[in-house]
Amino acid sequence: MKGTTLASAALGALGTALCLPVEGHPAGELKVRVAASIVCLFAALIVYFEGDGLFGGVGGHKVDISRVPVSLQDHVNLDEEKKDTPEDLDAYENVYDVKKGGFSRVKLVRRTGTKETFAMKLTNIHRAFDEGQVGHTLSEKEVLAKVKHPFVNRLYATFRDDTYVYFLLEFVPGGELFDVIKRERKLCQDHAKFYAANVIAAVEYLHSQNVAFRDLKSENLLLDRRGYLKVIDFGMSRFVRQGCRCTTFAGILDYVSPEILRQEPYEQNVDWWALGCLVHEMLTGSPPFVGSEEERLRQMVSHSLAEMDGPGIDPRARDFVRSLLHPKLGKRLGTGVDAGYRIRCHPWFEGFDWVALVRRELEAPNLSAKGAPKLNILTTPQKKLLTRSLSVRAAVENDPPESPRTYSPKAIDTFFKGF
Repeated sequence: MKGTTLASAALGALGTALCLPVEGHPAGELKVRVAASIVCLFAALIVYFEGDGLFGGVGGHKVDISRVPVSLQDHVNLDEEKKDTPEDLDAYENVYDVKKGGFSRVKLVRRTGTKETFAMKLTNIHRAFDEGQVGHTLSEKEVLAKVKHPFVNRLYATFRDDTYVYFLLEFVPGGELFDVIKRERKLCQDHAKFYAANVIAAVEYLHSQNVAFRDLKSENLLLDRRGYLKVIDFGMSRFVRQGCRCTTFAGILDYVSPEILRQEPYEQNVDWWALGCLVHEMLTGSPPFVGSEEERLRQMVSHSLAEMDGPGIDPRARDFVRSLLHPKLGKRLGTGVDAGYRIRCHPWFEGFDWVALVRRELEAPNLSAKGAPKLNILTTPQKKLLTRSLSVRAAVENDPPESPRTYSPKAIDTFFKGF
């Protein structure tokens, strides 16, 4: 049991004892005892909910937060945006397919006549209608058009034809963090901390723009050429003002909070719960909760997190994960308007240079050639040679979608007029 919990219990017991009547004591003294008991009970509540902040973090360790910047955005240096990105689909030629999903695919494309490369995400309009994903597609464009951060995948342009909507995106060549964890089995403390800091900076920025990401997972984090992370795939994202709530299920079971599992209204702070799950996965190689929804809820309530008690895990990292994954929302790290700042002030990040991080001046984890992630290229070498010189439009026509074209141009224009 944590020291703050013991202190809270002791104060509560003292307050209760002071309330008990004692024979032979005058009424005036009884009033004093009642007043003292109320003070003790009130102090017990404060210690219970805010004890970690009052006593300086893990094991009473006092954290110097004077060097932790209140706002990271003041220190961000954005790379020069590509000035010339023609908003014409025929200006880009197909190179190869990078990834293929249920109703979307991602291609590596190149601007015709140059060596500038981009990622192009194609979303099948008719499959989106069939599977109720139109809202997610529109939301992804709306969010990506607004946000701009060094750790968020950048949108340059969008296009549309009778079959697809196209997102022209920054190409991030390093592969998924998921593949790194899978290959390494688990990450060392310093690497996990660096990647967690990347995610914290990105999520804190998104929340400042009133965006709830709602799909944080290792598959949605790509490594760029320098080893920094980029957040991708904003289909589940929503604009949510501070204090407003969402009600729809979003995310995958390994990362969703107990509020989502219980189908309760929730706020942006579900992204911080997902961060706790991600750090657990990086440090142990496995998600914190497994099984059916009911089994996961029982594990969340028990708050055991036994794998974090294993040898070699920094107690501060253990406390960080346990604080993010606390079953009681009122005691959870990652709530309130200053959630990102409070997370950055946690003892696990003591001495971490947040300014150098967002300026991309820190040295990223140096993965060996064996451990370096590789692109998941789906196209065979023969297919790649056949499509390399084709325009994107011609490549798409050579590989027609599986779903029939069942929706009228008028319906498409109504919903996708912004593309």
